[in-house]
Amino acid sequence: MKSIDPSSIRDALDKLDATNDGHWTADGKPAMKAVEELLGDTSVTRADVDKAAPDLRRPSEQHQEPAPANTSNAKLARRAVAAVDEFLGGADRFTLEDAELAASDGGSPAEFYANWLKRNRPSDVHKRPYHMLSAVEKARIGVFLAVARG
Repeated sequence: MKSIDPSSIRDALDKLDATNDGHWTADGKPAMKAVEELLGDTSVTRADVDKAAPDLRRPSEQHQEPAPANTSNAKLARRAVAAVDEFLGGADRFTLEDAELAASDGGSPAEFYANWLKRNRPSDVHKRPYHMLSAVEKARIGVFLAVARG
């Protein structure tokens, strides 16, 4: 029996809709059919889901806080860059805060990079300007900005 990566299961669980009764069981657990569809794998078991997210229950509408408008784009941006990083071996990891910065600043990739350096590596601000980055590093920033900004 193949093992399913718990992070893949958590990614699928992130896509569940609290307002969709078909995504949840009567006791508030994720519905397996919905998880299978979102994961694209019918071999996932309840034990796999419980192991990946043991405390996950359907959020109640009265306690649910609205997510910021760019949360989905932020998660997609992080995933897109993570895929590029895995392939190319990128060292820096973008965070949700970086995605919020990308969505809010609206500037050029060079401006985003300068602001990112100021916040994350202040000592490097003058050592590594945008024009000195490799084409791969610039493309990575471009992918992140495109997805984060929607």
